[in-house]
Amino acid sequence: MGVPVKLQVYDLAHSPNIQSINKFTYGVTGAGGLFHTAVEIYGREYSFGFVERGTGVFSCAPTECEMHSYNHAVSMGEVDLTPDEVSQILNLLAVEWPGSSYDLLKRNCCSFCQEFAERLGVGHMFPGWVVRFANIGASAVDAANNAAETARRVDAAYDISGKTSAAAAAVTDSASLLKKKLEEIDDKHLGGKARETTTAGVTIVKKGLLEIKSAAASSFRGMCVDSPWLFGVVPAAPKQR
Repeated sequence: MGVPVKLQVYDLAHSPNIQSINKFTYGVTGAGGLFHTAVEIYGREYSFGFVERGTGVFSCAPTECEMHSYNHAVSMGEVDLTPDEVSQILNLLAVEWPGSSYDLLKRNCCSFCQEFAERLGVGHMFPGWVVRFANIGASAVDAANNAAETARRVDAAYDISGKTSAAAAAVTDSASLLKKKLEEIDDKHLGGKARETTTAGVTIVKKGLLEIKSAAASSFRGMCVDSPWLFGVVPAAPKQR
């Protein structure tokens, strides 16, 4: 019989607004949300956060990360690994994931848990909705940065600031036309319900976004750092809960 592996999911920080976001974006639409996650195995849960020095990998008792509001657990199956083998994986991850490498969108607790699940052999069981929001945000940032860099290079090469600005305006106009077309499709085929749902969701999201920066700053600094596996082994398997 293998050892169970769970993904413990928390609402980010202790923010009612963020909990409202998650209720809508995950509970209603199933699209994902603003989560802190940790992988539980052998009676401990492991995650990743920001620290200026040393590893960002930390552990605490399952469901008891004090900086976040516990939501629910997701089973990721079982693995045939000993405590020593899990400890070896964690010690490697501790080196590969320094706290200073933390990035809110591209290298966070959720991406760490996805990597840890892969190393444990249950990566195929990792739920995609956990990282969906971060992936969307990272893609948007990359696209914006690439567009800005391209514009800078073109302007530097050809001295056409005015044309670059005009191109940016054209992109905005195209986005507006796309939005209008999507609304027309919604009105025709869905009776405007998609727009109503999206508008309600955006309202909730706007209320919570202002809290994310402070939540990120306070939530990822050395929390629950009592990792018995560092320079040792994972604790012995507890009695089944």
